Amino acid sequence: MRIIVLGGSLAAVSAIHWIRKIDPVSKIMLITDTNFPGFIRSFLPYIVTGELKPEYAAIFPLVFLKDVERVELKIVKNMDKVRQRENLIEIEEDRVELEVDDKILVASGVKAAKPPINLQDKISKIYPLEKVEDAIILSEKLSSLRENKKIGVIGDFYGLDIAAKLAMLDYSVSLYMDKTCYKLFDSDMLNLLTKILPKNLRIKNLDWDMIALDDLIIVRGYIKPNVPSLENITLGDNGGIIVDEKMKASEKVYAAGSAAERINHDLGISFIHLSDNLSIAESIVSALNLKSYFYKFKRFLPLFETVIGEKLVFSLGFSSEILAEHGKSIVSARHHFYISENNADVYIKVIGDRVTRILYNVQVICDKDYAYGLTNILNTLLNNASIDDVIIQPSTIIPFLTDLADPFIATCRGLWRKLLKL
Repeated sequence: MRIIVLGGSLAAVSAIHWIRKIDPVSKIMLITDTNFPGFIRSFLPYIVTGELKPEYAAIFPLVFLKDVERVELKIVKNMDKVRQRENLIEIEEDRVELEVDDKILVASGVKAAKPPINLQDKISKIYPLEKVEDAIILSEKLSSLRENKKIGVIGDFYGLDIAAKLAMLDYSVSLYMDKTCYKLFDSDMLNLLTKILPKNLRIKNLDWDMIALDDLIIVRGYIKPNVPSLENITLGDNGGIIVDEKMKASEKVYAAGSAAERINHDLGISFIHLSDNLSIAESIVSALNLKSYFYKFKRFLPLFETVIGEKLVFSLGFSSEILAEHGKSIVSARHHFYISENNADVYIKVIGDRVTRILYNVQVICDKDYAYGLTNILNTLLNNASIDDVIIQPSTIIPFLTDLADPFIATCRGLWRKLLKL
C-alpha cells in the first residue's frame, strides 16, 4: 500500500508523522508546492517581521521527512495543476501511476484569492501571505518600504495577525472586512476586541477602490482552497473538498486542513478553517482512518485564534447572529475574570442552546497566561458537551497556582443558572 499526500501544509506533514507511528513499512509520497512542507501558518507574520527564520516555521526539518520518515518528495509549482485521472496522477511533466490499494490525502491548504477582474490591472502591488515563500518575499518588500507608507490587509479577522504586528511596528495599517467578523464574534465581544488593537490599525469595510490607494497590499485570509483536480470528490460552497466525520471524501481520498470542507449537520452549515490547531487534530484523524482505525469527530466547529501583543483572541463555534439565522433559541453569558496568580484578564462569552443545552460557541479575549484554558474549551466543545456536562467538571485547585473556578467552567455555571429561571 502507498499513501500519496497532496500538499505541503501543516496537516499534510502531521498526518505523515502519524502514519509512520503506526506503519513503518508503507511507501509515502509527498507532492508539495512549498520548500517548507509542514509550515505552521500562524508563524508566517513572524517571518515577515524578521522575528523567525523561515526554516524554523516547519514542524520538522526537510531532512527529517526524507531520512527518518522516509518520504518520497516531489515539489511542484502549483498544486491546482495536479490532476488525477483514473489510475494516474499528472504532476506537470511527470506522472504517478496509482495501484489498486493506493490512497490519497489532500492537505494542500489555501491560496490567496484575486481581486475582481475589472480591478486586477489597477491593483498590481498585491502580496499574498499563505506560504513561507510568500512571507520571505513580503519581508524583503517591507524592508525596502519607506516611512509613512500605507499598508492594506485584505482578509477580515484572518488577516488580523499580520495587521496588528505591522501596526505595532508603527506602520499605518488598514484591515479590510466584508462582514465575516460577525460570524466570529458577537458585537459586544467585537467592541472589546477593538479596544486592544493598536491605534494606528484601522478597520474598514472592503472597498476595492480604497484598497487601490494603499502603497502595499497584503492578502491574508482572503482565500480559496488550493484543491488539485481529483475524480469522485465533491466540492462544497466554499470550494473545499467535502469530508465526513472521518475526514473521508471518497473511497480512496481523504482531506484535512484548509483544503477540506466540513458540514455541521445540526445547523446545516459547511465551512473551511485556517486554524493550525484544528489542522493537527484533523491530520491525526485522517491518518488513523487511512490505516483503518475508524476514528471520527463528534462534530465540526470553526475555530479562530490569534495573538495581538500580549493578548490571545479565540472563537470556537458559531456566533449568536449565525445561530439566530438558523432558528436556534440560545442563551448566553459573558463574564470578566481576573486571575491573580497569573495577573491575567479573561473576557469570556459562552453561548448554548436553550432546548438541547448543547454548547455552540465560546469567545475569549485574554492574556497569554490563560492559554491553558483554551485547550479545555476546545476539547469540551468538539466532544459535543452540554452545559450540564461542564458544570460538574472539577476545577484543578493547586495552592497559589490556580483559582477556585476556571473562567470557562464558571461562565457555563452562569448559563446553567439562567436556564433554571426559564
